[in-house]
Amino acid sequence: ARVASDLVKALPGLSCPVGTQFAGYASIFGSHNPRPSAAMEEEMFYWFVAAPGSNYKDLPTILWTNGGPGSSSFWGFFLE
Repeated sequence: ARVASDLVKALPGLSCPVGTQFAGYASIFGSHNPRPSAAMEEEMFYWFVAAPGSNYKDLPTILWTNGGPGSSSFWGFFLE
């Protein structure tokens, strides 16, 4: 359900996204990091670009992070 809603079907200025892409928000809490009872839900934005081909589910996934105080990882996604 949520995975289908995170599928990128269009991008402004492009006729269609290249390959399979997902974007959305993922909770920072889970089975290994349970949310304290008084804590609010916290989420991180993600953008997943699948490896070329139809078998991306069987390929390794790399988590790329960059940015920092005063810097956005958004530009690194496109420039690095």
